[in-house]
Amino acid sequence: MLTVVTYTDAMRAENVLLGKRIAEARDRRHWTKAELARRASVAPSYVTRIEQGAFDRPSADLLGKLADALGVHISDLTGKPSPPTVAADLVDQIRELVHADEDAIRAILTELSGLSTDEQASAVRFMRDSLLGARAFARRAPISQPAHC
Repeated sequence: MLTVVTYTDAMRAENVLLGKRIAEARDRRHWTKAELARRASVAPSYVTRIEQGAFDRPSADLLGKLADALGVHISDLTGKPSPPTVAADLVDQIRELVHADEDAIRAILTELSGLSTDEQASAVRFMRDSLLGARAFARRAPISQPAHC
């Protein structure tokens, strides 16, 4: 027997998977639905309904709030890779440079915000290469201190 899966059925299955991923991420943190709702600044009923797969088209804004609260990317929740953005690439590169020092990241991003996308990417590459070069230099044999005569 041939089973016809409608677009609605496929969307429903995706929404159920989305809800399952959100619930799993929440459970890993040992949070209640109310706790996730509080941290994401959304209604507790929204968390309940999205975990049940009750939304045809969940808002990207609200999904973003949930992902931020859970400390994951939206693509982790949707199961679909998101296209890399220059901003995301910059943040990842800067995190690598400063070992996730959030204050330093904010300061660098503020400085870079006035530059064009190409200038931002160039500046980050320069900083990354400079710091990586400095780290490599520091890992070499320590500089010997001059002998005291």
